[in-house]
Amino acid sequence: MSDDGCGLYLSMFEYTLWKDPVLATIAQSIPHNARYTSHEIQNELLDIMSTMVTEHIVTEVGESFYTIKVGGTRDPTGRENISIVVRFINELYEPTERLLTIATADQGDAATLTDTIVEELSKAGLSPRRIISQVYDGASLMAGKHGGVQKRLQEKLQRDIPYVHCFNHQLHLVVSHALAAEQAV
Repeated sequence: MSDDGCGLYLSMFEYTLWKDPVLATIAQSIPHNARYTSHEIQNELLDIMSTMVTEHIVTEVGESFYTIKVGGTRDPTGRENISIVVRFINELYEPTERLLTIATADQGDAATLTDTIVEELSKAGLSPRRIISQVYDGASLMAGKHGGVQKRLQEKLQRDIPYVHCFNHQLHLVVSHALAAEQAV
């Protein structure tokens, strides 16, 4: 890692130069007194790249209907980190999944999470009206029939949106129960 705290950034930049000869040629012409590696520049470039990736995903989804797969975890500061994945059928009629965003919320209640999901989809340029199903873990906060995110999303969008218990979480539960039941393990 370099002394200026830009180790990962510079490593990725060097890798990109290695992969892209046109960019490597351009980089050779950058004056040495203007390296553009400050933390502010790094963050600005990351924001630009993130925006470009999000725009590409939204273009890929287009006018398709899609499923949302959402999971959350609380970080050490008490904020909820929410990953929002969209699953849709691409133009080649293949099921496709894309991580749209990782949002944060100051509170981890169902109302806040529901609002955050809808806001993030809208902010990205996807219509929440095109959601055809929702996938979460089995926790009552997300899957609750009366006050969970799945129910609140249906109420917010004023229509039935089927909920599916995430298969990865189901498999984890099966393995956990099997290991707990077998003394030898």
